[in-house]
Amino acid sequence: MARMSERQKAEVIALAASGMSNREIARKFEISEGTVRNILLRNPEITQICAHKKEENLRSVLEFMDSQRDDVCSLIGKLVSSMSNQKEIDKASVPQLATALGIVVDKYTKKTVEQPSGEASNNLLSALDGSAPADWADSDDSPEDDDA
Repeated sequence: MARMSERQKAEVIALAASGMSNREIARKFEISEGTVRNILLRNPEITQICAHKKEENLRSVLEFMDSQRDDVCSLIGKLVSSMSNQKEIDKASVPQLATALGIVVDKYTKKTVEQPSGEASNNLLSALDGSAPADWADSDDSPEDDDA
């Protein structure tokens, strides 16, 4: 490709500042990611602008996720209830059941708890033997009971 004009370089900077990835910018202009990176590195203020924009976007996403927490927990409760319904299980394919089981196992094994014996245990094993950790109620990693 021919040398980029100052206008094109300014557009690269503007797109980066708006949050577009270097890869997306490179595709748009049919240039390498290295070229995009070089343009941005030659403009030090853009690094600061991009970092600020990423932080702003992250805050926005986290705020949205937090605002949806009750709805998501309710949905998860309904899905878990559905997963224990024999009629629903009978309708599901083996891959669907395997995926559902994998998700549940991942959720319960995410948090490892050290036992008094020094051995590590996880939430799945505790749930299966009825000795769930006392801190489940205080943890964001704990399964939620939804009586609704």
